[in-house]
Amino acid sequence: MRNKSFLMVAALTALLLLLAACSDDEEAAAPESQAAPPSEVANTTDGDCDFTPPETPAAGTQYKKPGNANIDPAGSYTAVMETSCGTMRIALSPETAPETVNNFVFLAGEGWYDGIRFHRIVPGFVIQAGDPTCSDRANPGCGSGGPGYAFDDELSGKEKYAPGTFAMANSGPNTNGSQFFVVTGQDAASLPPSYTVFGELADDESLAVATTIEGLPTTPDNPEAPADDIWIRSVTIEEG
Repeated sequence: MRNKSFLMVAALTALLLLLAACSDDEEAAAPESQAAPPSEVANTTDGDCDFTPPETPAAGTQYKKPGNANIDPAGSYTAVMETSCGTMRIALSPETAPETVNNFVFLAGEGWYDGIRFHRIVPGFVIQAGDPTCSDRANPGCGSGGPGYAFDDELSGKEKYAPGTFAMANSGPNTNGSQFFVVTGQDAASLPPSYTVFGELADDESLAVATTIEGLPTTPDNPEAPADDIWIRSVTIEEG
């Protein structure tokens, strides 16, 4: 996806560009999050992936503050994310990030993630989603959207970003909203402990789905924008 200098500069570049989950009055700081023109998109079926648009587009409802899902910090929660390329099961971590898990469970329960695209893929690094404005590729604000509020980080300073890690994207300290990333490669190991980790992929099959998404082609104009529409079709939460 990148030239030969990628391995030397990708970690630093991606660190500076992993800025996405913004409140309403913030702008995206990552030009890689910009969407490609609709003319470059083909909604087709390719191997294990089905890029057919969802019948109902993302609502993008805006809230004044995080909702309350009344999670149990000692409980067990698994997010089942149906995507264009298969199902990812994510074991959430309420014991270490209760507010972040509460936020994700609340939004999932509202159907908020249904119909949202994965708007960013970086091979060897991450795939990213959670911005409803990116459902419209023509929207120049893609990459800066969220649920209408921001909430604080939950960091220990010892966060590690191994493949399979499920973490919040942000645009600086305490700017979490709805955007998240899934680590797909070793390049993310160089990230500082600045992104709240609130889960991990639960099995090899889920990681295989993430790496399938990671391997999809990108657009000529933006090497981090998927050439096809990769949809989150639904997110449901299993307890226990």
